Order: sequence, then structure tokens, then C-alpha cells
Amino acid sequence: DLEHWLLGKDVGAVEKEKLSGEGKITLKYMERAEKMGLKDFIYASKRLLEDNYCVIDNFIPDHLALDMRNEIHSMYTHDKMSPGALAQSLSSPATTLRSDYVVWREGGDPGVEKCSEYLHNYLDVFVQKIAAFLLAAVGEPHGWEVKHRSKMMCSLYPSTGAHYVKHYDNSSCNTRKLTAIIYLNENWSPPHGGHIRIGAPHQTNEDTSTFIDIAPLLGRLLLFWSDQRCPHEVAPAWEDRYALTVWYLDKNLIENEDDGEMR
Repeated sequence: DLEHWLLGKDVGAVEKEKLSGEGKITLKYMERAEKMGLKDFIYASKRLLEDNYCVIDNFIPDHLALDMRNEIHSMYTHDKMSPGALAQSLSSPATTLRSDYVVWREGGDPGVEKCSEYLHNYLDVFVQKIAAFLLAAVGEPHGWEVKHRSKMMCSLYPSTGAHYVKHYDNSSCNTRKLTAIIYLNENWSPPHGGHIRIGAPHQTNEDTSTFIDIAPLLGRLLLFWSDQRCPHEVAPAWEDRYALTVWYLDKNLIENEDDGEMR
């Protein structure tokens, strides 16, 4: 049945070797699920349960991804972005650990109209379907009621080797449940760098034996659990690398820290 399929192993359903290179895994890579008559968000739910992450290519049209990239580029050229700060030390960025530039924006803020369109018309709807389906199919903690998310974090990793060392997005119960990143890099190729590397759950900094590299291709959506199931890092970027990140929050922890409501 559906619950058995969701919780069981499905080895080989995703061609993981393609993720680190220029080849794309389009929505058609879900063909096994499609043969079963399943929707994309159901298959994404399966990937999150089994792998702790999910990759979907061509999630948005190229023209929208490029418009979003241009909005972020404009903010950078107009000095609207600041060096990224570590969650443990927000007042003093540690450039040896993280060397990207970021700006936080609400959906609907001026200057991010296309980013807001992506957020409201594509991502919010998709994540709400995933969360509701998981809640109905397997219950908490995998499923949850999506009522809150963070602001948008628009980021640029400059082509000077900007990077981010291994970390968790939620290492201290800071309400983040699911990380959602859309990549905005046209004509990306392996020498450009900027892969995100996802390790095994609870992996230490010294342990690099198990990981997968995911290339930041234009229009590629990456979802992964924000807690210690997904240690990750960003490899040095040798071409400017653009992305937009949103965190969907655990309503059970909102009382302790309100990162933002759905807007």
C-alpha cells in the first residue's frame, strides 16, 4: 500500500550520479512514480523520507529563474547585500567559515517581485502539499501543518572561491524544519564550482566517507530536512553563484522563536 511504499526502500529510483554534473533530472525522472499514477509532490515526499533530501529540476520556467537572478544581482550591485553571518554569531561574520553575501526579504517587498512570484505561486503550494501528504500518510514528525516560514534569503557566492563550511541549518531547535533552495545559475558547468555537498545524518566534520554533491543548476529545487539528518557545505564558487533559500518552520517550536509567518 501507499504507506508501505513511502517507508520502504526504493533503491535506484533517483539517478544520483547525475546530480553533480551538468545533466538534469527533470520531472520525468519520477517516471516510476508516474507509472504508479502518483503526483510529483508524492514522489518528493518519498525522496525526503528515504534520502532526507529531494532534487527537482526545471521546477520553475527558465525566464522566471533568470528574472529572480537579476533581482538578486541588482541588490548586490546596489550594496543591499551583506556578508553572511553564522547563526551562532550574527554580529560578527566569520569569513573563513562562510563567505557569501545575503539579504533577507519578505514576499511582496519592492525589488523582489519575481522572487515573490516564485515563493507564492510555486514553492509555498508545493511544500504545503508535501507536508499535508506526509501528515496524512505517515503522521508526525515527518508531516506537519505548514503555517510559518522564514523570510527569503537571497544569496550570492562571488567567484573568488566563496564557500560555506559544513553545518546544519537547525542544530539547536531553532524552529527550521525543511530547507528549500532554488538555484539561479545559467549555463553552469563543473569548473564553476559551488556544489552543495550533503553528508550522512549526524556526520562529523572529519567524516567525508558518505556524501552527495548537487550542482546549482538553473531552476533546480533542492529540499532537505534542516536538522542533523542533513549536514551540508558549499564548495568554493569560481563563477558567481546565485540562490534563494526559504525555511519552513515547525509550528510546535514557534512559541520559542518566531522566524516568520506565511505571507
